[in-house]
Amino acid sequence: MPAASPATTPSIATTARLGRADRIALRGIIGLVVAWCALLVAGALYSLKQKLVDGLYSFAFPNTSTGRTVDLVMPDGMRLESAYAGGDLQVTAVGFGPTVVWLQVAIHVLGIALAVGIAVAAILLGRHLAAGRPFLHSMTVALTALALLLVIGGSAVEVLDQLCQNVARAELVAADPDGPLAGGWAWTFTGIWLFAGIAVGLVAGAFHIGERLQRDTDGLV
Repeated sequence: MPAASPATTPSIATTARLGRADRIALRGIIGLVVAWCALLVAGALYSLKQKLVDGLYSFAFPNTSTGRTVDLVMPDGMRLESAYAGGDLQVTAVGFGPTVVWLQVAIHVLGIALAVGIAVAAILLGRHLAAGRPFLHSMTVALTALALLLVIGGSAVEVLDQLCQNVARAELVAADPDGPLAGGWAWTFTGIWLFAGIAVGLVAGAFHIGERLQRDTDGLV
């Protein structure tokens, strides 16, 4: 009688494969994330086209006027489209200087990169989870790259947006020093992208530990 073959310990890479219903639900969730990122990219491209082609820029400045409609004296070569006081002073105008233009380009490019990075990481994670192999080196690298992108790129978007707001405000104040926009530069930093990047970095660390455990388990079989 032939000897029974020794039982093999299943690899950690193959013990967590999702069932068909779970895979369908996971694909639906990943599809929603990708669709959301695609809408963000489309919106960013349309906004960038509006600024570069139409020259139309909109800003929300702290409201220092009590009237609904605000009269602004515009610099030479700049045309006012609208200015009214709501929760903020909403200003839409044509003819801002090149500094505002290039800051807006940088903000939109970084925003698109963030959306693409999130979509790519979601697709990779979904594929690996559905296949029962989440703890792969490629997944750890993707999450680490996404964490860095969120911390550096996301924080840069927030800082550049504040800088652009203040530069645009300075251009308007230069034409009307005593107008409703008069005042010093204002800065706020929420740090939301920084905290999001740290959270993803912690997840990447957990995946790195899982990757090492998977290699150790695979070495035993």
